[in-house]
Formats: sequence, structure tokens, C-alpha cells
Amino acid sequence: MNQYTEQELYKNFSENLIFLRKADGHKLSQKSLARLLNLSEYSISMYEIGRTAPSAYAVYQVASYFGVSMERLLTTKLQKG
Repeated sequence: MNQYTEQELYKNFSENLIFLRKADGHKLSQKSLARLLNLSEYSISMYEIGRTAPSAYAVYQVASYFGVSMERLLTTKLQKG
């Protein structure tokens, strides 16, 4: 089993959130994504710059919307495959 530090999980989430939000099939603004996920635009911004750790609810909402597992969202760099 791979071991990840809390910081690594947050960093992966941050990078993946940016990647997924800007991906060709989506190209969403932070504001648009926030509305779709019932989160604040401020929260999306803070998650993306790594200033705030996402709640389990936020991770679930992002994973569900983009069709990826919570585990992949936190442990995989999605832009690399």
C-alpha cells in the first residue's frame, strides 16, 4: 500500500482540480464549478492554490462531478494519465 503524506494528498487534489476544471470537455471558471458543486468560489480558489484543505464533502463533490474516484483524485496526478 502506498503511503502519502497529508500534504501530498492536498497537492494532488489541488493540481487535479485545476486540471479537471480546465480540461477540454469542461473549461469551467471557478465560479461556474462552485455553483455546480454547491461550494463557494472562494473555497475552489483556496483549494486550487493549496491554501485550504478540502473537506470530505468537497472531495466527494469534485470526484462525483468529474467521474473519478476520490482515491484517484487524491493519489494520482491525472494530467499524466
